[in-house]
Amino acid sequence: MARTQKRSANRGKAVRRVGRLHLKVADQQADFLHKTTTRLAGSKRAIAVETLNVTGMLINRRLARAILDLGFGEFFRQLANKGPGTAHRHGRPTAGTRCRNCAASAAWSTPA
Repeated sequence: MARTQKRSANRGKAVRRVGRLHLKVADQQADFLHKTTTRLAGSKRAIAVETLNVTGMLINRRLARAILDLGFGEFFRQLANKGPGTAHRHGRPTAGTRCRNCAASAAWSTPA
């Protein structure tokens, strides 16, 4: 589109072409989220999701777009809707604390 003249017929075609590409990518992302959450909700009895500091992760400008494309909020929303009572958020437990929903200890979220 950057190489076309404004208000020309070819620019209109380019705008429609780019719009179709954006729609295709959005559909692929939504399809992946639906398939993944359906598979997880159907195969697991309990699913724990750790709360992430997404705002802090967006400080890294090289990864910001990729992080936003993941759609953490939509993933958790779909997971909670598809598996009633199976998914809940884990906060950031400190040493010696337990999750109030499932009694998972802080060692659960500590990387090995």
